[in-house]
Amino acid sequence: MTAAVSDPRGGVCPTCHNSDGYVNVGKNHYGLCREHGVFWYIGYGLFSCWQDETEEHWQANRDLLAGMTRVRSATLTAEECIP
Repeated sequence: MTAAVSDPRGGVCPTCHNSDGYVNVGKNHYGLCREHGVFWYIGYGLFSCWQDETEEHWQANRDLLAGMTRVRSATLTAEECIP
């Protein structure tokens, strides 16, 4: 399995407003929260790291996402984004 890449641009879990980063399936990027077993679609071709992965990585990521529930990412206010 490909390790999830941590990136704040990828959205957050609608339940806890955290993220375990994102994984790629080809040029498609998906954010995820392992604690709540959810994932969300980020976009297509936004991050170049997919180019360093193989079909085996993408299949492992498909398998990971298959065991999770697809949701919509939460939207945070500017105040919530300030540490």
